Amino acid sequence: MTPWRNSDGSIGGIVILSEDITERRRSSEQVWHQANFDQLTGLPNRRLFLDRLDMDVSRSARTGATLALGFIDLDHFKEANDKFGHAKGDLLLAEAARRIQSSVRDCDLVSRFAGDEFTVIFHDAVYPSCVEAISRRICAFLNCPFGLGDGDIAQISASIGIAVFPSDAADSAGLIKCADAAMYLAKSGGRNEVKFFHDSAKAAST
Repeated sequence: MTPWRNSDGSIGGIVILSEDITERRRSSEQVWHQANFDQLTGLPNRRLFLDRLDMDVSRSARTGATLALGFIDLDHFKEANDKFGHAKGDLLLAEAARRIQSSVRDCDLVSRFAGDEFTVIFHDAVYPSCVEAISRRICAFLNCPFGLGDGDIAQISASIGIAVFPSDAADSAGLIKCADAAMYLAKSGGRNEVKFFHDSAKAAST
């Protein structure tokens, strides 16, 4: 806002300069979205997941709330991808993401961690039986056939490992490591299974 003056020094008017920042804001939001969400599935990507997990662990440490992390690996995805091709493999991944998302509660956060790996942050995980029930529902949905068009049908399953904060790990990195170890126990046990980290600890001690 700039005033202009008459020859006698009095204010003759005011010039108001304005700038439409709508397009700039829209562009900034688009860049943020591309950096934090997976383009194929629309889910939060690894970057956003790690950020949210750090925040959730810090919040749980302050409030004493229980937090659980589920690590999901799709069984036999590579075989399906090799058999039907990458385009249909992408369709399978997108549908798998939709099924996982539809299985969890509104308060939980699903993300695509990498490739055919997904994660779920279970908030308010007071009852392990509830987390396990949701995880087994995910397994059941993913175990149903995937129609990929042209008569092609893929059959996969999922191995899910679960770690709980603070009983299994004291920070987010440890929580990921523990959930990953539990997931490998689920795979080694025959796949299409859900295992908690304390199960893997018991297995290692025997």
